[in-house]
Amino acid sequence: MASAPPPPPRTPEQRRAASVRAALARSERSRITAGLRDGALTAVDVFERVEDGDRVAAKMRTLALVSAFPQFGDEGAVRLLGRLHIPANRRLRGLGPHQRSALISALR
Repeated sequence: MASAPPPPPRTPEQRRAASVRAALARSERSRITAGLRDGALTAVDVFERVEDGDRVAAKMRTLALVSAFPQFGDEGAVRLLGRLHIPANRRLRGLGPHQRSALISALR
């Protein structure tokens, strides 16, 4: 199997801009998980953000979403996702409508 070609070289400005974007995305994901943990946000709220085109919410992994809820830890989240036949590394935008509705129902 052939290896992928190396990425194109980036200028220092491009690297700095990417670093800033990544830091903003991490802080936004942190706000989302804190909102889920505090009860200020629900799974429906997060999926509405995904539908509205929020790229940060869309790129969240299902495991991060489920484990942010107080009643689930990492192991409980893995068990729930296994029971729903949803890969733990699947991103929220990659869920089908049946998976999404099953996950929302389980998180209520």
